[in-house]
Parts: sequence; structure tokens; C-alpha cells
Amino acid sequence: MRMRLPSSGLVIALTLVVVAVVEFSVEELIRQHELRREQEHTLSTLNGVRARIEKLIYRDLYVVRALATHIAASPDIDQAGFSSYVEQLLRKPTALRHVTAAPNLTIRFVHPLAGNEAVLDTDYLKIPTAREAVNNTILRRTMMITGPVELVQGGSAFVAREPVMLPEKRGPPAIWGMVAAAIDRDKLYQVVGLDQAAATLAIAVRAENIPDGAHDPVFYGDAALFSRDAVRTVVNLPIGRWVIAARPHHGWLADIAPPCGCASRRCPWRRCWRRCCNHAPATCASRSMRSTPCNVPSRPCGAAARTSSMPSKRWPKASRCGTRTTG
Repeated sequence: MRMRLPSSGLVIALTLVVVAVVEFSVEELIRQHELRREQEHTLSTLNGVRARIEKLIYRDLYVVRALATHIAASPDIDQAGFSSYVEQLLRKPTALRHVTAAPNLTIRFVHPLAGNEAVLDTDYLKIPTAREAVNNTILRRTMMITGPVELVQGGSAFVAREPVMLPEKRGPPAIWGMVAAAIDRDKLYQVVGLDQAAATLAIAVRAENIPDGAHDPVFYGDAALFSRDAVRTVVNLPIGRWVIAARPHHGWLADIAPPCGCASRRCPWRRCWRRCCNHAPATCASRSMRSTPCNVPSRPCGAAARTSSMPSKRWPKASRCGTRTTG
């Protein structure tokens, strides 16, 4: 009995199926590789911002802690002594707008005094936006950073506070009051490169585990970014943390999507797309090219590809994207 061999049509069909599956798998692997590379690059940018935030924040927090220790040792300090000591602490570049001391939780000392007179005699317990944060700082007896908040004298800042505890011979330490420092919000964003990174990335920052009474923990960017496929990094604070999330403005792999109106890499024009991206990457990155025809060979995949040195015979015949052609 003779075995019947598969018809040539069936062999061709099976071969085409195998080739298509292999090609799709390879393209998917390439896509995943490009996605990981883009995410790693974005995370690297975020980690740079995170490191600069931590360096700046903790340098400024040192001023608050050192001042609290100094006042605990010299509770009878006056405005002149207060300003003199703060000036010694602020010899290095800083984002601090001003530093205050509040015996009995009422601000009596501020440095610099010029331009900040409006904060003097402010009672923390009479400010609803500050009362809860101040009470939490006293209860925990440790430094806390909250904000950004609107300042009495204008502008917005993050506020670092630490209670001043006076040692007692018997019993628990007595509360002298509180020292605080206002970290200029806009200067912080500029110095750490957050605004610069936001020019190429969609970035959002939110506070977590900080009991400051804030109703909206997201203080920078769009809160919806945290529900998307964004990469994240964490800025650790004395109490709580900031979480930074980011993704490209137009989504992952947007810059290498088919420029000729194809919504998928499996578009019949993917060969044209690949060659175009190799020789005219600026065109391929343009979203406006996705709805225009691929007029090849004279203008392969856009006007920017006119200068391509690739021989025209290697390009498929002119057609609109989505129409199969043969070279």
C-alpha cells in the first residue's frame, strides 16, 4: 500500500504557519526586551532623582535636629543667639526658606527675620492645617516632614518639625516646644531634577504612612499614574516615605511603534517600518506619521527618509499601510 504524501499546497500552508509563529515569537521577545530596557532607563532616572532628594532632605533635617539639641541644652536662647547658631548651620547650599523655634508651641524666633515677620507669634494649635501634624510630632517625640503646605508669608514648602525635650532629673522629659524648617517646594523640585525629568516622563509623587492629616497624599503629578504600569522608587523619610512613579508621556514603546498608520507590529507593512526606523528614526518617533501613507520607494515611510542611502529596489512597492505588496 503506497503512502499518500501531503499535497504541495498543504506543505506550503504549514510552512507559512510555522514561519508566522516563529516570526511572531521573535518579535514578541524583541518587544519584551525593548520594554525592559526602557523601564530600566526610566527607573535609573528616578533613582537619580530619589538619591538627590534624600541627600538634600537629610542635609536640611540635620539643621533641625542640631537646633533642637542646641535649644535643649540652652533653653533660655534669644533671637540673636538663635540666628547666630542657625547661620553656622546654613553654611552649605540648602533649599531651606526659614527656620523657626516655638516655645510652648508659639513661634517666637525665626531666621532669617527679614521677610518672615508674619510668622512670629503664630500659635500652632490655632492653625487647623498644622495642629494634627504638630500633635503627632509631639506624641512620637521624633522628627516629621509634612507638606507641601501654604506658608503664612506666602509660597509653598515642606515643613520638617522636631519637638524640643528638656531633660528632667526625675520623671519624663518636659516639652519646651518645637523647632521647624520650611523647605522651599519649587526650589526642591528644581535642585533635585524633578521638573527636568518631568519634561520627558509623566511623574507623580505621593506621601505614604505620614500622619499629617492630609486628605490627598499625591502632591506632584497625576494620581492616576499610580494605577498604571509605571515604575516606582521610594524616598525613605524619618516617618513615612515618598513614592515616585513614572512612565513615558505616550506610554511604553511609543517611540518604536509603526509610523505608517499601523496599530500593530504584525501589520503587513512591518518590513517597511523596520527599514524606516533604521534609516529615519526621527520619523518613526513621530506620532503624526501613523496616519499617512508609506509612499515608497521614492519616499519610504515619510519625508525624513528621503535622504536614506538604501537602494530603492529593496523597498516594497508604494501602497497605503495595511495593503499587502510584493517587492
